[in-house]
Amino acid sequence: MKHLYRFLTLLLLTSCIPYKFAPKIAGDHVQLAKKFHKKLPRQRAFIFEDTKEAGEFYDYLYYKLRPDPNLHPDDFAYNLPIELDGVQGFLTFYEVERSSNTLNLIPLVIDAALEVNDYDSLLEDTYTSRTGHWYIVMILRDDAVNDMLNVEHEHYNSAKQYLSNLKKEYLNTANYESLLLTQQ
Repeated sequence: MKHLYRFLTLLLLTSCIPYKFAPKIAGDHVQLAKKFHKKLPRQRAFIFEDTKEAGEFYDYLYYKLRPDPNLHPDDFAYNLPIELDGVQGFLTFYEVERSSNTLNLIPLVIDAALEVNDYDSLLEDTYTSRTGHWYIVMILRDDAVNDMLNVEHEHYNSAKQYLSNLKKEYLNTANYESLLLTQQ
């Protein structure tokens, strides 16, 4: 039993305790946006992890979907009109950050030992560590403001496929201005 206590103490002192996790999303993921991030609307959303720099999805959509070539990027609306199977739809997207946080016990123990011996703490900034992950959250509504990512919506499959294709094209495109050449 004495060895078990030593082992547990050693394990506790040499570990980091995770207390907040960023989700791992693989493939096409549809869920309520409000459950993914509390500041988002209560509608179903197509969510994927963004591996590119901040603001690149905005640039991609600007070149892909902008209705007027003379429109300035600052005037670009978030309810982007799209046509899907002959139905008018409106795409709204959000860039959301979720983080993974851990509590690092070794710096806490070292600083506690230093303070007992009347020294200033040295490792205050390393008590916790944080790793941020960025996600793109897309909401698609029809012209009657119905959630097109609802399984019961008549265009659910085509809406999900459209957003999946949009995601794949975004992740595989390096030069967004080349999208202007493909538009007719």
